[in-house]
Amino acid sequence: MLDNIKIKKENFKNTFSNKIEKYKINTFFDVMYSAVFLVFAFYLLPINLLSSLASLIIAILLFPKTFEYIQRKTGIKIKNDLKTAIISLLFLLMGFSASKSIGLNTESQNQKESKPKTNNSTKNILYKVDRVLDGDTVDVIYNNELMRIRLIGIDAPETGGGNTKKECYADESKKYLTDLLNNDYVKLENDETQNDKDRYDRSLRYVFLEELNINKDLVEKGYAKEYTFDKPYKYSEEFLNAEKSAINLKIGIWNPQICPN
Repeated sequence: MLDNIKIKKENFKNTFSNKIEKYKINTFFDVMYSAVFLVFAFYLLPINLLSSLASLIIAILLFPKTFEYIQRKTGIKIKNDLKTAIISLLFLLMGFSASKSIGLNTESQNQKESKPKTNNSTKNILYKVDRVLDGDTVDVIYNNELMRIRLIGIDAPETGGGNTKKECYADESKKYLTDLLNNDYVKLENDETQNDKDRYDRSLRYVFLEELNINKDLVEKGYAKEYTFDKPYKYSEEFLNAEKSAINLKIGIWNPQICPN
């Protein structure tokens, strides 16, 4: 009889000890999981508020005794299965909201990166000169596509045709530009102060042959006049000074013996 009682006591002690040990282990993991979701809550805060809130609630529910405390305060009895289901739903909500926000941020970043680059980077692309139409208009080719360029800030004499009359020094201006470019490769630069294209669908650009600004060179040597359309452009002051120099030297279109006013 006494032996049976001793055995039962021993079994009870072992069972109780196992439960205590199991409780300690479960408590340890609950604290760890709670801490992990608490860190996630802070991490997700700048990304998605809903995900951050869901992670914070999971951290609170997983922390030992918190769930029991909430039940005591609210008077609502919730089984462990329902608790697990609530945590699972919150976890799914957290993951879905976070992934959606990250996806939108990535797409936005990609769109920013895919926008056309500005002046300096555009100048690094080489365009093959196809032909010169007159002193201020050229055709170039890039990636097998033809692009008609109207040089910004200048106005060369008209070569005539259609409703336009041939102007003085038009042939000389066209020949100079043709010889200078000689079907070579050039760089282009757009100007944010000007439109991208004119009314004739020509791209408005500065043309560079190595480091030489062709637009300015034509004005400086009297093959074109300075021309401001609507509002000042990036190199306005340089072109105006170049024109003053050509006028003072009486070269090209400014030579009264060649092109009398």
